[in-house]
Amino acid sequence: MTKEEIESTKNGQGILAGEIVGVEDCKIIKTNLKEIGEITKEEFIDLQTEIGEIVVTGKNVLKGYVGGIGDKENKFSVDGTVYHRTGDLGFIDKDNKLWLRGRIKEPYFNIEAALHSKLKMGKTAIFKYKDKIILVLERDNKIKEKDIKQAINFEKIDEIKYVKKIPVDKRHSTKVDYKELRKILKITE
Repeated sequence: MTKEEIESTKNGQGILAGEIVGVEDCKIIKTNLKEIGEITKEEFIDLQTEIGEIVVTGKNVLKGYVGGIGDKENKFSVDGTVYHRTGDLGFIDKDNKLWLRGRIKEPYFNIEAALHSKLKMGKTAIFKYKDKIILVLERDNKIKEKDIKQAINFEKIDEIKYVKKIPVDKRHSTKVDYKELRKILKITE
């Protein structure tokens, strides 16, 4: 990473995934779409935006799921070319490098990346609840709240909550299990 890219992470741009390789095409489309189906190249161009959902196509990109289960939600076709919807939010910079901003439902990687690069803190989780952005830290975190808010002055955090341990999914052991975290915090959808 260049010094400029490191500073961009610290200032809320997101997490740099790097140069786009291994796919024939990677685009960014509007995120408020449900199912897309089959569209024309012109319609595809109209869907594209600066920051949005990352979609890819290529030889190594799965064209469909077993029995078609999940295809409607995660696949669409542009004049016969199948694209996969990643569910990730991001953008492509001027150097054609891909930046991640988070999952569409939890688009806060940029805040977490800034916190971790500036304050070297432990596990964090961020989510929105009733129009408030909530940052969750583990209790043993010794960083002062004013330092946290100063480090991410590009985004307003409405509330900081503490838990003994932030739960992670059993499959990856790294991704925050937001459903379990909400249970711990006694926050219901």
